[in-house]
Amino acid sequence: GDWTLYSGTYTESPIPFDASTQGGDGYYEFYTLATDNADNLEAPPDTPDTAITVITSYAGTRIYVDQDATGVASGLDWDNAFLKINTALTIAQGFGVPEIWVAEGTYPEAIVMNSNLALYGGFAGTETQINQRDVAAYPTIIDASTASGGFPADHAVTMIDIVNARLDGFTITGGDADGGNEDSYGGGIFCKALDVSTFIVNCDVSENSAYYGGGICMIDASPQITDCEVSQNASGDYYGGGGIYGRNASPIISGCRIINNQNGGVSFLGNSAPIIDNCQIIGNLNTYGAYFASIDSLTLSNSTIAGNGRSGGYAGLYVAQTSGTINRCVISGNLSGGISGYSSNGLVIKNSIISGNADAGISQSGNFTIVNCTLHSNNSG
Repeated sequence: GDWTLYSGTYTESPIPFDASTQGGDGYYEFYTLATDNADNLEAPPDTPDTAITVITSYAGTRIYVDQDATGVASGLDWDNAFLKINTALTIAQGFGVPEIWVAEGTYPEAIVMNSNLALYGGFAGTETQINQRDVAAYPTIIDASTASGGFPADHAVTMIDIVNARLDGFTITGGDADGGNEDSYGGGIFCKALDVSTFIVNCDVSENSAYYGGGICMIDASPQITDCEVSQNASGDYYGGGGIYGRNASPIISGCRIINNQNGGVSFLGNSAPIIDNCQIIGNLNTYGAYFASIDSLTLSNSTIAGNGRSGGYAGLYVAQTSGTINRCVISGNLSGGISGYSSNGLVIKNSIISGNADAGISQSGNFTIVNCTLHSNNSG
């Protein structure tokens, strides 16, 4: 809308503003003009000094976000969408709104998810039904690279101690967990104290970094991660899972591509019991492609583990002091061995093809079983 002049002399900051008497709920931008002792008026700035969204009630069951919207920023439809995801998250939490739709574009923010909320991206900004969106055609990007005072945020997305939450249809990038304690975990998405009612779906988690879990980190967390790509992330620790890291974590990971990450694709430690199905773990370098050490159990099925590792002993798949099943997998072309590890307790490898690895196809010790597998063209068995 048009600028409104508030005349008078203000000697204290902040200057009070009452939205109820000046136009009601909506988005307001402000600038101030000073007058010197000679009554010379300062020229208006090119951009506002500050802005605020005022919402005192919310009647809708969905909130809209579009950084290009030009309406009154009520969040009630695409024309009047909020400009920032964080504004919508605040309103959703305050008024119990269960769903947020976000239009395409790059949002220079870092966000914290709420319970009982579905956050969807991938919209052109005209849709009326969720099945009309096209995530690939209309990428919605949460870019945390400048979200902390012009510097990267530790986590692009934070999900802590929430239930019934869904993150769906976003590119997650720019997080850099380079701090201490929890701020060294999960540059892309940091998950803690989650159960299976939390979902990460249709997301591209790329170009994030952390000491542990450059892309996604789970601590005491068991979300469902489905149809995601986790790529070109990096961890600072050899066993820190450049793509995905879990400690005391039992997620269900399905239909995902975990590719081209540095310092490993997947890493699980502690009292973890991950279920990984129909995934591609490919081209993750500098250490093991997938690393499972001293965890409660492993269920790995229908997956390809290829082109991972590093010559000199870092196999495509490392399993140590762990029980579980590797079933119907292809483990091939890794830069060292196919499967390595020690003291596995009841590990069963079955119905799998292990071929073309630069070192031994399987190098394991302890109580493990091989059933109906094909091993060929490995460098040493």
